[in-house]
Amino acid sequence: MRIWKVKGFIKGRFLDIGCERGDLAAHFHGFGLDRNPKGPKGRAVQFNIKDSHLPYRSDSFDTVTMVALIEHLDNIGFNLREIRRILSNKGQLIITTPSPRAKKMIELLSFFPFILDPSGIDHKFYFSKEDLYRLFGDNGFEIVCYKTFQFGMNQIMVARKADG
Repeated sequence: MRIWKVKGFIKGRFLDIGCERGDLAAHFHGFGLDRNPKGPKGRAVQFNIKDSHLPYRSDSFDTVTMVALIEHLDNIGFNLREIRRILSNKGQLIITTPSPRAKKMIELLSFFPFILDPSGIDHKFYFSKEDLYRLFGDNGFEIVCYKTFQFGMNQIMVARKADG
């Protein structure tokens, strides 16, 4: 569901961070990074974004996505500044992340591993709309689109690299 939400916003040179199998990157003839890629070789490169500089030159991509990833990161400001660095002028970052409204549901579902794998539930943050606007604004982005989906439990945000 989350991947379908971001597809309509992707344009130009494309990088999917946290790409798992690399399906989205392959579909758009882009690149993928994941700490533990699960797909065929060539679609995704193994890389841990947590506290590392991204392995790309400045102005390398028009679109970067992070689908259900930002809530797992420790040093989000650093990560956002690195993404801003590799984005082209007016490049865009597209994220999805669960809202605070989803927290109780995710915690409940984690008790049922046949529904939701509890090993993947290491959310450090649940961002409100206001949190996201502040976080992205503080790190050189302007929000161009914000929507909720799945009854308000998930959010999608498109942020453009701000001037300056």
